Amino acid sequence: MTLSQPHARILQKIQMLSAQVNLDLNGLTVLTEAATGNYVVTPLIAAMAGADVFAIARDSRFGTAAAARKQTRDLARAAGIEKRIHFISEKTRAVLKRTDIITNSGHVRPIDRVAIEQLKSTAVIPLMFEPWEFRTADLDLYACFERGIPVVGTNESNSSVNIDAYLGMMVLKQLLNAEIEVFESNLLVVSDNRFGKEIDKTLRVAGANVRLVEFDAKKSAPLSSEALRNLDAVILAANPIPGVNFVGANSILDIECLKAASPQALVIQFWGDMNRAALAKHKVTVYPPTDPGAGHMGILPSDVGVVPVIRLQAVGLKVGEVMARVRQAGAQPSEAIRAAVESGFGHDFPPEILLREKISLEAYTPIAPSKPVASEATRYNIRRWFSHGDGEVDRSKFRAIGENVIIERDVRVFHPQNIELGNNVYIGHNTFLKAYHRNTLKIGSDTWIGQNCFFHSAGGITIGDAVGIAPGVTILTHVHDIDRNTDEPIINQPMFYKPVVIEDGCDIGFNSVILPGVHIGRGTMVGAGSVVTRDVEAYSIVAGNPAHVIRKRK
Repeated sequence: MTLSQPHARILQKIQMLSAQVNLDLNGLTVLTEAATGNYVVTPLIAAMAGADVFAIARDSRFGTAAAARKQTRDLARAAGIEKRIHFISEKTRAVLKRTDIITNSGHVRPIDRVAIEQLKSTAVIPLMFEPWEFRTADLDLYACFERGIPVVGTNESNSSVNIDAYLGMMVLKQLLNAEIEVFESNLLVVSDNRFGKEIDKTLRVAGANVRLVEFDAKKSAPLSSEALRNLDAVILAANPIPGVNFVGANSILDIECLKAASPQALVIQFWGDMNRAALAKHKVTVYPPTDPGAGHMGILPSDVGVVPVIRLQAVGLKVGEVMARVRQAGAQPSEAIRAAVESGFGHDFPPEILLREKISLEAYTPIAPSKPVASEATRYNIRRWFSHGDGEVDRSKFRAIGENVIIERDVRVFHPQNIELGNNVYIGHNTFLKAYHRNTLKIGSDTWIGQNCFFHSAGGITIGDAVGIAPGVTILTHVHDIDRNTDEPIINQPMFYKPVVIEDGCDIGFNSVILPGVHIGRGTMVGAGSVVTRDVEAYSIVAGNPAHVIRKRK
């Protein structure tokens, strides 16, 4: 598979969607796959979030190992993270022993008992999809349970993933590829899950005449001839049940009945197994023409673009991050699972899968999905908050640090690998240098920063040489998109990132606030208590809220 999207767009979407879930993998080692096409993004997401990444590259029907390495390396080079990604061909003992997060991804599978026994005791496994999609051949869940390796699936209904929004688009693509025009076509959607309503909604917007049949696989009788009359296509969107065909003799979609009622109808296999041999015998056309395999979907989110894949993988890695932080803090595997589920990003396994995998419900009780935080007047899906750590100073971890740098007691430093300090820099007590997993916080030589300052450099901060910054100054570089969706809280909205630049020789007064995107020219003085909302020309004196030019320096 080749990449159809420009590198800049892919990287921009990774940054935006990773920031949306506050993905922070600094200090963690991730073992995942290197793939081609839209699934190239997984090691990039992990590395851009600060992880040290091992990516397994192998030849497959989707592309060669060489192509996967090249596509990944090209994007990594563009993002400046090439050194964080290491390509391997197998899960070696040495790699498994240092891995904190091992993703249940294509080339990493199967994760068998031998691999699980070689993992470090605090390792965790994010499933990378919903738990009910779990396949026994992929992962030895019982061995994980015995070793205390927590495994949690992705909550694809979380607002940061919202994969449901793509379901209708996926079916639209299947129909158009099968040369069903959709507009004014007569379509029947047959479903036993939440997918049906999403597909129905999208097809109606596209102008189709849609009938939605919601059924119970254990109770519902085959659909009648009347329900199947005069159709252009039938879309099956059913939860797979081992050994059960939803299209066949005496199934919910009886082939003979369908052929008699709508001889021209085509069957779209979105999800759910069907008897393809019987369909071929009755000369019923099926799309996709190639059987996706038992339990597999007929189309993947990656088939409609790279963004749904980034969403899924970023949240899957977030599940891993939450569990890994809890385990490394010394908590039990069950607490790591609970933290992932209560964060809203993870889903635990349903009891029927645990029983199928021979895990006693007396030994382990599944954790119910978390409920959104709500008040009497609101029902918003607010993510659970997590500590960012203590921000303790370790000079060895800075990207660069010059000579005679004084960092006073109780200064807090986050993501020091993205902070550069020049020579002869002073940083006062209780100041927060809050770098991020992206962009850089640069402070030039001979610069003095007072007490109780707060710098958040998600968008990047550059402070020049010989700059004076008085106590209590705040510099911000990100802001929420307040106009995207007024039905959601602002705190749930995506963020924009805008760098701040303060050139050489400036002086920033007490308790001033510098807002995202501001560029302050050389030799400028900002009065105490100012709120700087726009660029300032060199050698200006500004003050006020919003700050305005008082005069030019003589």
